[in-house]
Amino acid sequence: MDSVGPALTAAVEALRELILAGENYRQATSGYLGLDTSQTQAVSYLYSRGEMGQSELGALLGYNTSSMTALVDRLERDGIATRVPHPTDRRRLTVRLTNEGRAAVRSTGRWFIGAFDHIEQAALPAVTVALTAIAEDRRTPQHGAGATTGARLCSMIAVIRCASRCRKCQDPDRTYSTAELRVSRLT
Repeated sequence: MDSVGPALTAAVEALRELILAGENYRQATSGYLGLDTSQTQAVSYLYSRGEMGQSELGALLGYNTSSMTALVDRLERDGIATRVPHPTDRRRLTVRLTNEGRAAVRSTGRWFIGAFDHIEQAALPAVTVALTAIAEDRRTPQHGAGATTGARLCSMIAVIRCASRCRKCQDPDRTYSTAELRVSRLT
């Protein structure tokens, strides 16, 4: 990271801290719901993306077939998820959250909402765009050279910082140079 500028270094470190905060959230959620971290990750995928085949869920988690069978067995035993017939293929089953599983995820939703307490309402669309782009890019396995270029990541972080901290501007779609951002954070 020595060859990149200070703004990009700060953006990368902020992303690293966000990932660590997500890991802490996963651990807290696991304890709160009485599930292990693999189960909470599976529940998160099912909640966010809807029901899916056990092999699809396993691919997202990086699990083999036998590990997925055991994980889904535990989710079923705990009343969090259930296997249901696939809507178009009688040979397959899909995994779906139960009402109890959806309620468990919703019960932790206030933790996510609180993460945006310090960000102005007008800035939320820019934050959403930046977080979505970063998440989509990180889902694409690009070992070494990520789909998000350093400049793009820095730009997305810069938009978030300005939109959430700069009281002077009212245009959440405007992008700012690093120099403008430093000035806006100081004023």
